[in-house]
Amino acid sequence: MEIRVHSAKPYTVHIEEGSLALLPALCANYARVCWVVDSQVYALYGEGLPALGAETHFFVLPQGESNKNLAQYGRLLSYLADNRFDRKDLLVAVGGGVTGDLTGFAAATYMRGIDWICVPTTLLSMVDSSVGGKTAVDLPEGKNLVGAFWQPVAVVVDPTFLMSLPDRERKNGMGEVIKYACLMGGEDGRAILADELATERLIAACVQYKADVVRADERDNGVRATLNLGHTLGHSIEQLSGYTIPHGTAVAMGLGLIAEAAYRHGRLPKEDYYAVATALEGLCVPQVPYSLHALCEAALHDKKMEGSTLHLIDIFGLGDCRIVNLPHDRLEDYLC
Repeated sequence: MEIRVHSAKPYTVHIEEGSLALLPALCANYARVCWVVDSQVYALYGEGLPALGAETHFFVLPQGESNKNLAQYGRLLSYLADNRFDRKDLLVAVGGGVTGDLTGFAAATYMRGIDWICVPTTLLSMVDSSVGGKTAVDLPEGKNLVGAFWQPVAVVVDPTFLMSLPDRERKNGMGEVIKYACLMGGEDGRAILADELATERLIAACVQYKADVVRADERDNGVRATLNLGHTLGHSIEQLSGYTIPHGTAVAMGLGLIAEAAYRHGRLPKEDYYAVATALEGLCVPQVPYSLHALCEAALHDKKMEGSTLHLIDIFGLGDCRIVNLPHDRLEDYLC
């Protein structure tokens, strides 16, 4: 299955078991290719990764959100410079969202931009972070505060990688999947919430939805912001936990808080609320271990702040999620 992403630099998302075999052809015209691989993925699959281009390099990144930082970004840039990579060479990111975000940011900035391919290996990265060209690293003050828009030249989604994924990582990815179900609504959205779609179809539905949004708003100036449903509070949860709570789980927690408040205040119909709540319960999403006040204080560092205004994404129904502009000191009252 192929989905075309129509951006300033159009590219194709290839979704199929065994699609990793496409890489030699995709990389054939590059002199140097550097595999940038998550350490756990490298331990499982490193020996099977093929030589690409005329000269193949491997760079292994430590796993985990805590390593999506300027220090690891600098290590990768220095490696590329030491090995004389130039603007006609290629990076191939193999791993989850951390690997894709950091590799994409390195590609965006090394020599003012080189090509990269994303090979997501987690459910979360397959349905979300691998598509759309958002790349970033974190600062101690907040998540994704340093980054760039830099589209890959291709995305290769091989669901075979999910066979080695621990159950906790599958549930982590499903946090983003449920977010997409809320955004898309309709038959596919309700089928996702009811856990009725096969894996490849589920991935394709999420990727197609995001591709349509990116086509309408590549630079995140309007409708693309709705993809941040659950993320304002989710990023606060991640930051307060020292990134021990993974991204998808934190988004699911944040989405649960948003949906509950929307239902309580009469913004979200009962039927839609229970569909969302039941899906989250099926993931065994844990209770949020922080007060609402602490979450709202942490949200002041969120990149969706503009001056003293926070752009919160609220849910008014399945398929009806909107941007709500709030003064930063009104967020807690809005969610109480």
